[in-house]
Amino acid sequence: IGVRLVGSEMCIRDSGNGNHTIGNTIPATNILGDLVVNETGSTVFTTHAATVTVTGTTDINGTLSISTGTFNADEEFDATGGNVTFTDAGALVLSNTVTDLGTFIKGTSTVTYDEVGAQTIDNVTYNNLIIDQNATKTAANNLDIDGNLTLTNSATLSMSGSNYTLDLEGDFTITSGTFTSGTGNHDVKGNWDDSGTSGGFTPSAGTVTLSGDSKTITSHTNNNFFNLAIAAGTKTAENALDINGALTITAGTLDMKAAEDNTLDLEGDFSIASSGTFTAQGGIHNMAGNWDCSGGTFQSTTEGTVVLSGASKTITTGASNEFFNLTVNNSASTAGSNDIEVEGTLTVSGALTVSPGDELTLEDATVSGTLTVDADGSN
Repeated sequence: IGVRLVGSEMCIRDSGNGNHTIGNTIPATNILGDLVVNETGSTVFTTHAATVTVTGTTDINGTLSISTGTFNADEEFDATGGNVTFTDAGALVLSNTVTDLGTFIKGTSTVTYDEVGAQTIDNVTYNNLIIDQNATKTAANNLDIDGNLTLTNSATLSMSGSNYTLDLEGDFTITSGTFTSGTGNHDVKGNWDDSGTSGGFTPSAGTVTLSGDSKTITSHTNNNFFNLAIAAGTKTAENALDINGALTITAGTLDMKAAEDNTLDLEGDFSIASSGTFTAQGGIHNMAGNWDCSGGTFQSTTEGTVVLSGASKTITTGASNEFFNLTVNNSASTAGSNDIEVEGTLTVSGALTVSPGDELTLEDATVSGTLTVDADGSN
């Protein structure tokens, strides 16, 4: 290998075996200037366990190989035509413009975007991704992450420019920052936690689908989902849930956590498909949209209250549906051939209409509004 310093530029060129290694015994290496790895595909710069910091630009035309060490790129990073290869759980810290990450082999790595100004996130598949520093980092395309995603230090991750989607296999965490989700459909298989002290997640469009098994949902008091879908496994709400759009349980269970009886505030429609379950526990759940549990399971026979607060809404139930307390404080009616069973108290301060052919079964009722039960086949 040939290494030469030209002005403030460190050039590495292939002359023999094409390998240049920063060894395991060297704790840190600072390159005070530019790093150029030349000879496309043949020259390899390997960090192993060391920390390498390049204060100038980094131009990778050959291969940058990172094992368990850290490579800090303080200025522009460009691997166009080159390779960035992780062989272990190393780290790449990108503190300026990222032109291209080249042919990117993620391994079990962590990549951090931490420029103090705006950055564009390159279109590769990441393992762990950290969005850092008080600036906006914008996805250049749909974002595919096979590990965890973390937003910290008041950073903003924006998907909204072209409404790109997020496909996340691991955990979603905002310790301090903002997720601008746009109108895309985002799939998260890990735990969801936006509870950071200054975590911002307040979408007015788009859908988050939680598709992993045995995961938790933890939200900051001021945050909300727009549309939320539960697609597999059990999702346990660690605190109150605020959803400004619709809630759909297509498979799996949404559990409001027995020990805390967390509440659900839902502005849109509520629906459960055939393999879905809503475990309401003892909280008070406000639903402003239509209620449709005809395909799934909702059995809250000993505790909890569902409040239907929307105007001119429909109630569609199924064989595995039982309310404990049901409150109608606006106007609602049964739809299709549906029976309503209330094990606790039915409270009607608005208007509830039980349509012809439907059956209302209850233990107790308080009616200060209007309860209409059609005599044609209804009880």
